[in-house]
Amino acid sequence: MNSQKRRYMLRGLSVAYALFLLYLFLIWGRMQMFQDLPLSEYAKWYVNVIPLKTTVEQLRNLSTGLVNTGIVLANTLGHILVFIPLGALLELAYEGTWQKHLLLVTVFSLLMELTQLVLHIGSFDVDAIIFNVVGYFVGLWLTKAVMGTIKRKQTMRRTAIKKKDNQMAC
Repeated sequence: MNSQKRRYMLRGLSVAYALFLLYLFLIWGRMQMFQDLPLSEYAKWYVNVIPLKTTVEQLRNLSTGLVNTGIVLANTLGHILVFIPLGALLELAYEGTWQKHLLLVTVFSLLMELTQLVLHIGSFDVDAIIFNVVGYFVGLWLTKAVMGTIKRKQTMRRTAIKKKDNQMAC
């Protein structure tokens, strides 16, 4: 498969994965409480714009037993883990700087959080956006590390072949 076809395939896969994430966050995290509240009232209860406030509260409540470990893990590691593949796919599929990809991931996360809030199917939490971006960076870093290792091995292999060819020519 040539480079152009591989890039198109990866682009399609990244779009499909983004749609899967949208489905996951909008359907899996559905809350059925307070569906009839006006948005202004709903927002009073389900909006957090203070970075890491929810996470710190959950960790504090975890130690007192008010929150179970699964909720804390879902709200931290869950967000990170599901965005790792997106970080890898964006790096492999699209040329551009990590800053453009970061903007794309941040806007995508922001739109998902706003959609949950407007549709009353979840909350708007800046912590989710932060952890999504962390997941993107983990995926980006892992991809760069693996690709760097592959390129180094290929270079070493080519160098060894050239040395062998040079020795045989003498």
